[in-house]
Amino acid sequence: MSMRDTLAEYTTPAGAAGDILKAAAISQAASLKVNSPVAKLKKLHRHLRTAAQNIQSQNFREAGALALKALDIDEKNPLANHIAAIAMDRMGNYELALKLYLRAVEFDPTNPEIFENLGLLAWRIAKMEQAERFFRLQMQLEPGSINASNNLGCVLRDQGRYNEAIEILRSAIYSHPEAAILWSALGATMMEQSLTDEALQFHQEAERLAPNSSRIQHNLGYTYTVRGEPDKALEHFDRAKDINDLPADEAAVSLYARALALVALGRLEEGWDAYKVMHTPAYRKGTRYFMDIPEWTDGQSLEGRKLLLMGEQGLGDEVLFMSMANDIKQKLVGPDGRVGISCEPRLVKLFERSFPDFEIMPHATKGMHGGTLRVPKPRDGTLDYDCWMRMSTPLRLLRNNVEDFHQPETGFLKADPERVAHWRAVLDDFGPGVKAGLLWKSRIMTANRHKNFAAFDLWKPALQTPGVVWINLQYGSSAEELEIAREKFGVDIKTLPGIDLMNDLDEIAALGQALDMMVGPSNASLNLAAGAGGEIWMVAPEKGWTLLGQDKYLWYPNTRLFTSPGMGNWQIAISKLAKALADRAAERKAA
Repeated sequence: MSMRDTLAEYTTPAGAAGDILKAAAISQAASLKVNSPVAKLKKLHRHLRTAAQNIQSQNFREAGALALKALDIDEKNPLANHIAAIAMDRMGNYELALKLYLRAVEFDPTNPEIFENLGLLAWRIAKMEQAERFFRLQMQLEPGSINASNNLGCVLRDQGRYNEAIEILRSAIYSHPEAAILWSALGATMMEQSLTDEALQFHQEAERLAPNSSRIQHNLGYTYTVRGEPDKALEHFDRAKDINDLPADEAAVSLYARALALVALGRLEEGWDAYKVMHTPAYRKGTRYFMDIPEWTDGQSLEGRKLLLMGEQGLGDEVLFMSMANDIKQKLVGPDGRVGISCEPRLVKLFERSFPDFEIMPHATKGMHGGTLRVPKPRDGTLDYDCWMRMSTPLRLLRNNVEDFHQPETGFLKADPERVAHWRAVLDDFGPGVKAGLLWKSRIMTANRHKNFAAFDLWKPALQTPGVVWINLQYGSSAEELEIAREKFGVDIKTLPGIDLMNDLDEIAALGQALDMMVGPSNASLNLAAGAGGEIWMVAPEKGWTLLGQDKYLWYPNTRLFTSPGMGNWQIAISKLAKALADRAAERKAA
């Protein structure tokens, strides 16, 4: 579970739809030159003016309805297309919004606001190159624009083009030193390079210029999160919440970040309650569900009921949350109840073996309107359940205190014993030494996710530990790093035969038991191995939210932590790891 990094990329509270758009609605509608009766002109004028007012007050549904009525009168009216596009955009209907923006451009090709909103939409749906192109067009039409410079700088940042982003933002700051949003965007760019001291300075200057901005308070909170200071982060998230000047979707992002800060501080009951914001329609990147059974509501008894648990995030999160599966059966639905699990399809076989009294089914997922739509796929096509809940929901029912976390050392996932024996035999063929599985990154490594993982070069002191045989378990592309290990480190990281590290999750669980330990950051494979009772050596920031304010990993008992302060000091954690590996190898040799 990751949180949105900054809000620096956004401009006015409704795209480019504040007072300027309201004024434009009045002036442009009044000056329309169309071959229509006067009554139609007045009606068109009225629809556009009221629609713009609704955009300003964030009543997007009503604004969209009025703009569509205006389009019925004059389908080529650029402002009607623009307002309708903004309304659809803010409601999450991105496909229709895109079509309406492009129609607005067709009829008003020199309006920089349309290109700005097109760029913001492309950005939200991760079309970075298109977003950059629209923002450059905005800059051409509106030289010196603060918004245009901010938007372009931020989208360059999110592509990892930091020097270009800094140049754009610094140039704009020279012209507009009073523009808080530019200082905040520069701070966010520094932070993505793990230059958190510099980032903090720029964000603090933004705060000085605009002390009552939720957006800037949020960005300060996120900076302190990355620095490993959740207490200070929470202060700023609380200020953002109190100021409350963000649109609903941006406010939801900030409230979610605040929830994780609470959890990172060990304030679990408050944190899990605040975490519910991720399940609201305002949180656009959340998962949506389509099924004909009701969702469980707070306070509703589950005793003796038939409950379906729905996966809501990534594969690793589903494993993490299903560490509660047996407690859900025993403590929530009881002996007369029944539990079903709708999970990532690759987990079905492993979950069926691990939870034989549960009905296990895959779910189907499709990206929609910038978010995710998910549906369960029962074998017989019918859902015989009283209600459903997201997999994370039981956290606030079953895990409100440190004492609530408990797992057998053997794990809650049941690896295939024959495959465990098979992999032990394969590992024996690699000769003596400690057999350590290695992971170092996630499959999705966008520019703003790199700070969550140590660069491969930093692993050198651990990888060169004598007496350790390294086994490559990194799913996705790893050829470049394996070559670096061979040529630069003098380390041959072994590749296992006959296994698809991305899809053979049953094999990953078996390897978790067969290896002496699995080493790396918290990702899907590490969670699988830990869930199966394998020994895990996890590299993590010491104040990460999954540590729950503790110095040990409560989710899995066989986990040994190697931490560093914040997300940019991985050398400290890996230095600790290297020493521990040397000690283990020496113990093995002596034995």
